[in-house]
Amino acid sequence: IHIDTAFKNKENIGRGDDSAIVVWLKDARNNGVLYLDTELLRASNAWREEEFNAELIKVCLNLRRRGIYIRAVTDEVEPGGKEGTYKNRILGLLRTGGIVIGVEQFMQFNRIKDKKSRIRTAAGHWAQGYARILLNKGECNCPPPYLDPLTNKMTETRCPHFIVPPVVRKMVNQILKVDTVTHDDLADAAADAFTPKLWRPPDMSAGLGSNEGTVVRRPWDDDLKDMGKAISN
Repeated sequence: IHIDTAFKNKENIGRGDDSAIVVWLKDARNNGVLYLDTELLRASNAWREEEFNAELIKVCLNLRRRGIYIRAVTDEVEPGGKEGTYKNRILGLLRTGGIVIGVEQFMQFNRIKDKKSRIRTAAGHWAQGYARILLNKGECNCPPPYLDPLTNKMTETRCPHFIVPPVVRKMVNQILKVDTVTHDDLADAAADAFTPKLWRPPDMSAGLGSNEGTVVRRPWDDDLKDMGKAISN
């Protein structure tokens, strides 16, 4: 779970940076692939601290219900010599909800240094096929992928019925336009997934998505570019 906080008060509610929650699920196989859980993707520039904390607890409870182990929670270091204050506060709140996360599992990074470079590096891992986006589908009559006997490969299908939530579009927009967007809180938090403390390239290749019945999206693909259009930060 990767978070980025910009808590609001009555003077700045609805303006400025978002507070964001990004959840990546690790493939059980040793292939380095991470799956973006879009059901748990959260962002708002209106949350006070207590509202953000409530959303974070909901996310943790959702993962626990599904039997998914929380390997780590990442955040940026608090400014102004207050390092560790929010960390201790949120760990205490999670414990009251029955969610025990060790102190060493709550990792804090200096995200200000080389922020754009971190996001570009993460986008590079997307391009290599290590990131997948989990989306729901609406009513779909598309034929399922099938094995082409001539090529011995699964046919590539691009189903138009996937439901892409606005917050997913916002995150993709921030990654694709890293040098021009005003706010990049979702992309910044998402980049933590590829920090060396949590992820490293596997010894084996991530493999071809088409062999698994899906097509790996690259940052420059037209459908991903479309997801990044006409969305406000």
